Amino acid sequence: MVNIDAAVQQFLTLNEFSKPCADILAKVLLSKDVKLSIQLRALYFCRDLPSSECDDILKKALLIHYDTFLRHEIAYVIGQSGCMEASDVLVKLLEDVSEDPMAGEAIAALGGKQYVNVIAKYKDDPCVVVRDTCRLALHSLLYGSSDGEYDTVPICSCISAPISTSAYRAVDPVPCSSSEMNDGTIQSLRDVLNDESVDLYKRYEALFNIRNANGDAAAVIISEALLCDSVSEVFRHECAFVLGQMQSMAVADPLIQCLANINEEPIVRHEAALALGSCASMCNDKDKRQTIIDALTTHMKDPIKVISDSCIVALDNIEEAVGTRAND
Repeated sequence: MVNIDAAVQQFLTLNEFSKPCADILAKVLLSKDVKLSIQLRALYFCRDLPSSECDDILKKALLIHYDTFLRHEIAYVIGQSGCMEASDVLVKLLEDVSEDPMAGEAIAALGGKQYVNVIAKYKDDPCVVVRDTCRLALHSLLYGSSDGEYDTVPICSCISAPISTSAYRAVDPVPCSSSEMNDGTIQSLRDVLNDESVDLYKRYEALFNIRNANGDAAAVIISEALLCDSVSEVFRHECAFVLGQMQSMAVADPLIQCLANINEEPIVRHEAALALGSCASMCNDKDKRQTIIDALTTHMKDPIKVISDSCIVALDNIEEAVGTRAND
């Protein structure tokens, strides 16, 4: 049996194209003595395991890890991996009012239409995160593609979303237009994005269409929505995630402002921290990168653990990315 130190060392030799065995992934993920950023990498590799092996490891992981950040990611990967054997776990997470609302996001990953009745029970939940997530999931399940393309609909993208045919490493929560964008289209989408009176599903459509326009100007529009929205932390959280996808340094300041806002919800601040790590990982300007590092370093001592954990993971990701480029 491989000991934990040997398992971690072996795991650290892997790259994104590797196919690690279940034993190594289990050893890394089912330990309380491994750095969080390493455990997250092991978690994401679990998506490529056969469903039964993935199901076994992730169910055990939920019995070991009780920190909000890691539980949230474990639950989401259960859904993303298509582990139908573990669907009961996701239902229990939604139904357990003692669970942090972030873990409840995983309900969206259930996807299958057999869960419509379960999800519908929570569409008016007093917790805004649960309510908005379930409403988005219901809309996608009931009014999505008729050809089955969206029979499995993940609402929360987060950092665990899988490789897809999209230009981004995520399966989008809602389908968006592939038509060409122009200034008029972008302005119309911006109006929808910022209209708090329209259905949240429509705002999500606008969000992903603006993202697909790409570039700093599009990122700035999304960052404005992140800071100005006042009705849905789920929406603001998704804005922050999308900015992490876009990796535009033009929105570093708004993301730092979001992270520093102690009145903002943890689900949003946590995603802003991860987005900052993503942006800085691709930045070649040392001074700009250092500004982000300084902000993350400040908040890695945040009293809210999911935020401090996210800052630590973001800093680890920056260190790894910069080190990799230096060795190329």
